Amino acid sequence: MGALLALGLAIAACASDRPPDRSLADEVMQRHEAELMSIQGIVGVGIGQCDDQSCIKVLVERETPELAEAVPTDLEGIPVELEEIGSVYAQ
Repeated sequence: MGALLALGLAIAACASDRPPDRSLADEVMQRHEAELMSIQGIVGVGIGQCDDQSCIKVLVERETPELAEAVPTDLEGIPVELEEIGSVYAQ
């Protein structure tokens, strides 16, 4: 669990200039986090930058066509992007 928290903090740190829509993206992510995390193959969710706007990053060990189909491209108008990160191990 600590590794996932560190991963989420790393994603958040990438967006040093926080655009105004970041708090909205965070609220939307929190509402859908449990639903996203229940999908087999998803190892984390966070807020990141996609095309100069805040988006929800869905972290997966390996991106597959099944995951791409299972994860929506946006949630409540906030873009969603899959990000393949490989295996995650607790330290």
